[in-house]
Amino acid sequence: MAGVVTIGLAAVVLVPTVFSSHKSALSSSFQRVLLTPTAVSSVTGDDYRINTASDNSEDDDASTGCMEGANGLTSQTKDTADASRAFATADHNGFVVEALVNNPTNAQQMDQLRSALKSCSVSTFAGATVSLQPLTMPQIAGSDDALGIEMTGQIGGTSLVMDMAIARYGNTVVAIMLGEIDGPQSLQNLTDSLLTQAAVTARPAFPKP
Repeated sequence: MAGVVTIGLAAVVLVPTVFSSHKSALSSSFQRVLLTPTAVSSVTGDDYRINTASDNSEDDDASTGCMEGANGLTSQTKDTADASRAFATADHNGFVVEALVNNPTNAQQMDQLRSALKSCSVSTFAGATVSLQPLTMPQIAGSDDALGIEMTGQIGGTSLVMDMAIARYGNTVVAIMLGEIDGPQSLQNLTDSLLTQAAVTARPAFPKP
């Protein structure tokens, strides 16, 4: 069970690492429109709850290698606002992270990540080698750009699949990460559905262009 919890915590810190924390009135507005456990459970068909666990270890769980640039995509000094929430199933075999970030350089950052993925098929995550694959994203209503990544590999001897999907609306991005341990080979359909639901829920709080 300890290994399962470690994998879950590693996944939970990845999106907040890519989209770093910043407090503002807009951040508070973002926090109020994050998905709820009921919404996540409805989309996935599993019983998800807010994950209040925190990673207090000194280990760097963020990805490295050719994905290392993603860890510093958003500078804390440039973020106008952000908010995130983590969810997990009771057995920690499934986990979801949602992040909302407003940053004037988000378009450039997504372009940089997309460019890196063209020559990046393997990276390191939570100390293990994982395979990376860009995902073909559906049209997310009203979005200016969308990007998807799938990570698969063995962490601590356990099979792990994680999909990350990002939709950009002007300077604001909605990011969803969905991961499962010993789950299906692909989670893209569920991840896309979560991203669509998150965008619909959060858009009323986005700053006007």
